[in-house]
Amino acid sequence: MANTNSPFGFKWQGLNGGTAAPTAGLVKMKISSGSDASQYGEGDPLKKLNTGYVTAFTKGTAVSQLAGIFKACEYYNTALGRRVWSNYYPGSGSSGDVDVYVVPCIGTPNPQLLVQSAGAVAVGFGDIGQNTDILSGSSTTGTAVGGYYRSACSIDLVANFTTTATLPFRIVGLWSDVAAPGAPGTDNTTPFNWVLVEANGAQETGI
Repeated sequence: MANTNSPFGFKWQGLNGGTAAPTAGLVKMKISSGSDASQYGEGDPLKKLNTGYVTAFTKGTAVSQLAGIFKACEYYNTALGRRVWSNYYPGSGSSGDVDVYVVPCIGTPNPQLLVQSAGAVAVGFGDIGQNTDILSGSSTTGTAVGGYYRSACSIDLVANFTTTATLPFRIVGLWSDVAAPGAPGTDNTTPFNWVLVEANGAQETGI
């Protein structure tokens, strides 16, 4: 069955084969509500700033700035008059900084992440070991799907896979190798198949 173009950002899959619980090791960081009007959905990659805050990861940013993957946030909602917990930040409506809970990617064992591929060509078995960036200019693409907010970020085109060590992610497998036959994203003959990547925290050169 052909794959559907419906990106969901970077979804945590585990550490070296899934040896840790999905909620393990989340780190609290901060988004500046006063200067950052970006929208965030669960699965968005984030980058570190020299101000101590994090913001949306942007295409072309070195992996050394990759803070991690947006999981959820907590902030004081001025419209409701109380603190709220959400897997989405709308870019406004917060009094004070936004506490964001992040799957860390640097300074920890490299997390394995599930993500949709992009472009007219599916990722193949022979692409495993290459490095990649995100597709869009920025990861600030939170979208609502059935009332649930998620990222709309995917990895770069297969034609742009390379061995460059500073790219943020490395292709480590195809979803079809671990998912049930016929599951979404497992058709490796059509575009938009799902792949497993690891954060390239050690800045390894691709194969």
